[in-house]
Amino acid sequence: MWENVVNGEVFHYDALSGYVPDADKNNLDAIMDVADWELNTCTDYRERFFRRPKLNERGDGYAQNWIAYGNDYVGAKELTVEPGAKVVVRDKAAYGCLVVQGRGTFGRFDCESPTLLRYGQLSADEFFVSHDLAQAGVEIKNASKYEPLVILKHFGPNCGMPEVEAMKRPFK
Repeated sequence: MWENVVNGEVFHYDALSGYVPDADKNNLDAIMDVADWELNTCTDYRERFFRRPKLNERGDGYAQNWIAYGNDYVGAKELTVEPGAKVVVRDKAAYGCLVVQGRGTFGRFDCESPTLLRYGQLSADEFFVSHDLAQAGVEIKNASKYEPLVILKHFGPNCGMPEVEAMKRPFK
């Protein structure tokens, strides 16, 4: 088998043929048919797929931005709570979240971003919020005097994320 080097990184043949049945592993036509050539060569690729953070809401001591949106499958928000602030945040759908910076409380639970976590150790950085609780609102407090509390929230479909008009257009 052969290897391919791109930007100094070695890619083995399995990376190229891993998406086809075993019978077609050496069939280059079958491998090339896997790619969606119309999608990958469209002239407005950046407009369709690049997403700048988009403000969802801002209040006293916090801001929440959509950071993944405009598709039918998943969405994500970044919530930043300023030092010493307390906010109640409501969402349209259930979500999971990760604390990526800071410490405080998430609902009735302590939360913090671990600086070093060893195998088997517990952490207070992952949460799941049910649909009902998301709509009622979760109180989040930043316990730090200096550091923001940053939480990444991930959603499934039908979470109220912004649409992107370019995703609906036919390819150019």
